Parts: sequence; C-alpha cells; structure tokens
Amino acid sequence: MRVRGTTPGTPQGPSAAPQASNEWSRLRHGRPRPLVIDAEVYRDARLSATAKGVYGLLALLPDDAEISAAALAAGTPDSPASVQAALDELAHFGYLADVTE
Repeated sequence: MRVRGTTPGTPQGPSAAPQASNEWSRLRHGRPRPLVIDAEVYRDARLSATAKGVYGLLALLPDDAEISAAALAAGTPDSPASVQAALDELAHFGYLADVTE
C-alpha cells in the first residue's frame, strides 16, 4: 500500500519513522470482522476524538458488559481519568446512560 506523501522504497509500517501526510489509510490486521456502529457519533462535532474512540471501544463489548474507565483504559496509553472524561462527554451528549443502581 502506498500512502500519499511517501515515495516508493521509503520504509513504511510500525518500525518506519513517522512521515508527514494529509492522507491516512487503515491497515488490516488479520481477518476483518464486520462491526456495525451508528455513524452519528462520529459526525457529531461536539465530541472529542477521545470520546469517539471510546464509543468505538464500547461497540466491541458484549451488551451486558459492565463499563468502567479503568477497564477501558487497560491496554491503552490513556489514563482512566481521560477515559472517564470521555465517558462523561458521551453521557452529556446523550450517547451513554448511567444505569448504576
């Protein structure tokens, strides 16, 4: 795959040095699994990129999963505090409801 802004023979991939580009392409890792997500959240200009990413992570969870900022932050470079802020943002704009008793 060639990304605009690079030249043939330029190293690409995880070990390559970052290069300036205005165009990105998603890389496929393994067998693709179809996932349907409501695109409305991604078009909502009120939401941060972090909130949109957390929304995507939530879509991967089973319907009965208990959601916590610490669990979502595990295995990512984000802190539980930043994930909690994203969850609060999603709740504020009506994309997430607090159902704790």
